[in-house]
Amino acid sequence: ILLKWSQTFNERLKDGFSGFPHVNTPVPALLKVRIVSMPCWELFDEQDQEYQDTVLCSNYRQVLRIYVEKAATKNTGHDKYAHMSVLMPSYGLSGKAADVEKKLEFTPEYIAAKV
Repeated sequence: ILLKWSQTFNERLKDGFSGFPHVNTPVPALLKVRIVSMPCWELFDEQDQEYQDTVLCSNYRQVLRIYVEKAATKNTGHDKYAHMSVLMPSYGLSGKAADVEKKLEFTPEYIAAKV
């Protein structure tokens, strides 16, 4: 299931780069994606370092860790776990979720281009 999802995501990610002329780097043929949900940083920090490194792939230099958060507009400490972050630029708009996300450039396509 994850492999199929990864392939589908990879195709959508490639599509996300179209329309952004400033992107000069070609998209790799296949991106390996690992999603980690961390609802409680305090509990994660209580785990031993070996476990944390396994979850975050910290021992692999070629792995880029990106934190994507819709519920934050500024760095709230997640830089401890990721190399870069993509955060919601602001709040206060109302409307359909898809329209607001597009206006705030927080769609998968925009996020892919930022990365």
